[in-house]
Amino acid sequence: MMNQTEINTQVKEAKTKFAAMVGAYFFGVFNDNYYKQAAMLIAVTAGLSQLQGTATVLFSLPFVLFSAYGGWLADRFPKKRVIISAKTLELIACIFGAIGLILQNWNAVLAMIFIMGLQATIFAPALNASIPELFPESHVTKANAILKLMTTLAILFGLATAGISLDQNWMSTSIPFGIILVSVVVVGVALLGLICSLWIFFSPSKNPGLHFPKKGPWQSLVDIYELRSRPDLLISVFSSTFFYSVSTLAVLTINTLGLKQFAFSQTSTSLMSVALMVGVCIGAFIAGKISSVKNWFHLLPLSAGVMGFGLILMGASPYIPEDVRLASLFIILAVIGIAGGILIIPVTTYLQVKPQSHEKGKIIGIVNFSDFIGIIIAGEFYILLDHFFLPNQSMIVLAALALTYAAITTQVIKRFK
Repeated sequence: MMNQTEINTQVKEAKTKFAAMVGAYFFGVFNDNYYKQAAMLIAVTAGLSQLQGTATVLFSLPFVLFSAYGGWLADRFPKKRVIISAKTLELIACIFGAIGLILQNWNAVLAMIFIMGLQATIFAPALNASIPELFPESHVTKANAILKLMTTLAILFGLATAGISLDQNWMSTSIPFGIILVSVVVVGVALLGLICSLWIFFSPSKNPGLHFPKKGPWQSLVDIYELRSRPDLLISVFSSTFFYSVSTLAVLTINTLGLKQFAFSQTSTSLMSVALMVGVCIGAFIAGKISSVKNWFHLLPLSAGVMGFGLILMGASPYIPEDVRLASLFIILAVIGIAGGILIIPVTTYLQVKPQSHEKGKIIGIVNFSDFIGIIIAGEFYILLDHFFLPNQSMIVLAALALTYAAITTQVIKRFK
């Protein structure tokens, strides 16, 4: 057990290394969201709104197919090498994706989104499993709150600047200037992310004799099934999956709500998603102050209940007067985001701290597998919602999901007491 002086020294030494980790993560998350949002806005404008669901599924599919391998790489090899390899793959993908966007080749655009998902599958377990190695346990929640804050800001900037970039027309070009601007930005940001990864701290492999998971996705399913004997981890995985599934549906529905139902501009529509992510940032900060590894589960039902109430208000958005509608939606989405941030930060921390050192990559791989199964289902579910419901009606469906989760976790938490 370290004394306070030793803890302070470790934290001080970790700050520079942590900054490099945050930078690598920030730029990667920005690119994921900037490129996807730009492609989705172009698709919706072209009358191809269902491509949003397709893109979501393609980005998520690598997490389902390869999460077991991503977790294995994080435990089997030095994490810094895994991270640099993933960021190199991201740069290559962005170059081809930029070309596809300029040529308006949707097959190339969707292929790039798939490859971005693949590199994230490799990158995420290695980086997230590094945090408990860098900080003492008492500071992991705070580190996660900072990381979540920064990556949520990256999502925020990605979503906001995608619409803004597409609306730019600095010069006359045969290809819309906004598309050229997006293409240049994604390549430049990928390069910055690769540079940051070079400064991430090096630590030896934690399990050099770990066998390759030949069963792939099936192994991930087996691993989840085996968590039935560890209910605290199982409810954590379930909670993470709930958060990312509902968040995905919300962002996709926001795009159609803004562009198709209310005829907002691409910039205003993107800023609605920004409001949601600003809320998540605030929620992450609050969670870092009020939660710990010991009391995390008490926040789940309340947070989900607030999310559900906010989504009900989104469903009633057509009844908000037009002159205050956009501002009202910003506020409602920010509240939903705050609740989501308070929910996800302690869950993320618990999933990093609780597993043993030799299995952290494996557990994070399980989480990624489960999260993106949920996101794929969300993408397909969005296609159904888009076909049968108006966007505001879809928000009511999301509210029902959030309130159902709140009811389930209320019953589960009673068993923990």
